[in-house]
Amino acid sequence: MESLSASVDDGVHGGGGVPLLVEHSRNVFARPGIRGHRIVPDGDDVSVGRDWSPRFLIDSEPRIQGGVMTMEASDGLCGLHLTTVLETLPGGTLRIRHILRNVAQGTYVLDGLEVSVPLLDRQTEIL
Repeated sequence: MESLSASVDDGVHGGGGVPLLVEHSRNVFARPGIRGHRIVPDGDDVSVGRDWSPRFLIDSEPRIQGGVMTMEASDGLCGLHLTTVLETLPGGTLRIRHILRNVAQGTYVLDGLEVSVPLLDRQTEIL
């Protein structure tokens, strides 16, 4: 877990970190890891389609407890808070979860929230 924390830390400070959530706001034009938008009542009208491209910034140093590392990030402009949890399991398995919270006015319609697992070309993912 320490080497995983160091890898995340490098990404925070401008190193060669690899994102676990693909974001359009970071000039990655593959399928985004978060797909959604905000609906906000605006008087007699309704404003739709806002906040479709969040840019999350890490709020604090990752917390490590046992085999679990938790990272908190947020986008104040979009009003979204993201918690990412990495957990080592018996047998060498790694579980990764994203938890998204709406912290702004209006409804955030979440169409998809996916983890990106960085693998080399010669590696495969078995689900």
